[in-house]
Amino acid sequence: MHRVLPTLCLLAVVAAPVRAADEAGFWTTWKTHLAATNEHTEAVAACDAFEKKNPSDPLVVVTRQLKAWHLLKLGRNEAAAALLVPMVKPGAEGLNKAASDIARAWLTRLDRERVKAALQDIYRRDVAYPEKLDVWKGSSRKAPPLVDRWGKRWKYRLVGYSRLPGLRDQKYELQAILLGDVSDLATALELAYGEQISLRPARLKRTASGPPLVQFERGESGGKAIMAVGTRNERTFFAYMGDRIIAVADYTHWKVLPKPR
Repeated sequence: MHRVLPTLCLLAVVAAPVRAADEAGFWTTWKTHLAATNEHTEAVAACDAFEKKNPSDPLVVVTRQLKAWHLLKLGRNEAAAALLVPMVKPGAEGLNKAASDIARAWLTRLDRERVKAALQDIYRRDVAYPEKLDVWKGSSRKAPPLVDRWGKRWKYRLVGYSRLPGLRDQKYELQAILLGDVSDLATALELAYGEQISLRPARLKRTASGPPLVQFERGESGGKAIMAVGTRNERTFFAYMGDRIIAVADYTHWKVLPKPR
């Protein structure tokens, strides 16, 4: 009899139901985040309160990223980075996949600030920006990050001024391949939260087996996209579908919406 008990206990642990996400509590936190886009301390407190109440909730990864965004808006870059670094998880799925991409994106933007500062040091010395980013090769100066958080080299080129020919080395373009025009930290922080995510859920599409799909509409551009959780349409990733809400994300923001019926 005593030999059977451990096995029964193990089965009980394995069979124990996984706690559902606190979607109602999360929705309240999400609405606070949207309403407090200029009240960053209040939004940070709301994110902290949700995590304290629901420490193992799968949606905590989203509230941590909302908190990181508000910290960046407050100029607390190091505190934001400390939250984001552990979220970078190669091979992650669902919510953690979206969180990993968003974390990489904001960390890339912070790294880009370091590259900008290093380029400015060279400019002060040479009164010109370098032709290529290999300028630190063989130098005693410590090189800034020369790849983004996806391991891709920066897209860097001298562009000069269109109305001042002959001054090509006085201006440059520096982008992460995946981020393009929103590679710059300040530019990304100026965006209204979620404004680049145009997909809107319209209705569920039942399947013969497995979870339903969601039919999204593309906003003003028109058209439709039918997606399953874990798939991407252009730059938007469908990260989560629960009982009441769905969550999608691009490489900058989350968008949380009521689940369609």
